[in-house]
Amino acid sequence: MNLGTNPIKVMLNDSHSVAGGGLVYLGSIVSELARAEGIQWILVAPAETLARLNIPDAWVRRATPRLGFFGVHLWEQSVLPLWARRQGVAVTLCNSNYVALLAPRPIPILHSPVIDGLAQAATRKDRLYWTALKRMTSLSLRCRCAVSPTA
Repeated sequence: MNLGTNPIKVMLNDSHSVAGGGLVYLGSIVSELARAEGIQWILVAPAETLARLNIPDAWVRRATPRLGFFGVHLWEQSVLPLWARRQGVAVTLCNSNYVALLAPRPIPILHSPVIDGLAQAATRKDRLYWTALKRMTSLSLRCRCAVSPTA
C-alpha cells in the first residue's frame, strides 16, 4: 500500500481511562504507537487523561465530554462514530473490552476478564456493570477483531 502524503487515520478511543489499568496501559503504548510510520493518530480521552500523558505533538487530541458514566457511554456509541467518520478515520482501536459499534472498523483491546469480574461481583451495582461489560464484549467480538495487550 502506498501511503504517500496521506497517512492512514487511526483513532485510539480511550474515553473511559482516568485511572487504573486502562490509563497505565495507555501511557505505556503511546510512545510505541508513535513510532509507526504512515499513521495519523487521533486520541480520544478525558481531558484529565490527555493532560497527564506525554502525547506526541503530531497526534490529534479530542477530549471526551463530561457527561457522567452513562452519558459518556451514550456519546461514545452515537456522537463519536459520526465525528470519526467526518475526520476520515479508517480504524478505531478501543482501549476497553468493547467498541463504539458504529465507529470505522472498531477493534477492542481486551483487558478485563469479564467472567472473573462477574463471578467476584459482590453488589448489585457490580453485577450490573460486569454483566453489561460481558454483553458488550461479546457483541464487539462477534462483529470485530480483538487485540490482547498481553499477546
